[in-house]
Amino acid sequence: MNRDIKYQGAILMGSGEATNRDGKGYWVVVEPEGAQLKSERLFTEYTFITGTAMLMKYGNRVTELIIKELADYTFAKAKARLALGLFEPQREYKQEISSATLKEEIKPIDDNIIQRSVLKALLNIRKKNPTNYQYEELDVDGLCDILAIPKTQYLYNATILLEENLIEECEIEGLDYTNGGIFIKSNGIKFLESLKDIETEPVKDDTMQIQIDEISEHEYDIVISFAGEDREFAEKLALELQNRGIKVFYDAFEKAELWGKNLYDHLSYIYGKAARYCIMILSKNYAAKTWTNHERKSAQARAFREKNEYILPIRIDDTEIPGLPETVGYVSIKDTSVSVIADLAYKKLIKLS
Repeated sequence: MNRDIKYQGAILMGSGEATNRDGKGYWVVVEPEGAQLKSERLFTEYTFITGTAMLMKYGNRVTELIIKELADYTFAKAKARLALGLFEPQREYKQEISSATLKEEIKPIDDNIIQRSVLKALLNIRKKNPTNYQYEELDVDGLCDILAIPKTQYLYNATILLEENLIEECEIEGLDYTNGGIFIKSNGIKFLESLKDIETEPVKDDTMQIQIDEISEHEYDIVISFAGEDREFAEKLALELQNRGIKVFYDAFEKAELWGKNLYDHLSYIYGKAARYCIMILSKNYAAKTWTNHERKSAQARAFREKNEYILPIRIDDTEIPGLPETVGYVSIKDTSVSVIADLAYKKLIKLS
């Protein structure tokens, strides 16, 4: 289902993905109007839903409804990300909807963060279209997805902003505060300016990226060391970390960068200097591989120099790993989900701020 729309001075171009995986994927490429080069691209939004998740949610794997809802969902996130300004140029934002994520509960976050995000998005809309901003629509569903909040929490905070005279409903038929028919007033702009020095609490997805970027002094937040046989788990973890706004080194994300490099020297740098933490996925395969041993030694040398926690081990099995004391705290995939591990990693990063 190909679809192009205009929004906030940008062209959003959506298309389904041809894939051999069991599931469906959808891309939305966001570019400024009139862009001629790929280097001008703003960002790309991607959503993949696994076959199992489709069965759980829809009762089958192939229907037009699935493709339409996947497209609508991806477009909504792209529009909200554009309005919020929560993107880095040319970056790809990927989300995988699996059976596990379908079961996750949405946890409300602080109302001050919601109000600030709504005002920020509306201010960006007004700046981009200063003459007709009253007639622009904020994508509420996309906003809730980006912030990982229930829609009821958005509605509550929107009414507060209306009562405080910080925003106003537009006069377009069929649009009101419930579906994004709102715009920011001068009072709202002044109120938002007064909040610019206040720290926000961590929230899910790319709002996290704001906090992490402010405190990062490394090329990456986390590097992942793993054996090829354990790639499936490593990739799921890498995607979960990336979805939380964490800068992660995972070799499949770095193919162009790694092409032609002296990998022995480069990986020594990656695992010894380039990140704030190194996640090691430990298994019998990890212990047996030459390259993982090289990565491990580089990481252990870093940990020894700094005499600080740097290696974050994840155990697939109980294989003993040379140089890694049994007393080091670890998590096990036997009793910890990938999503929970990613949340734990985020908390470690925030503690460094």
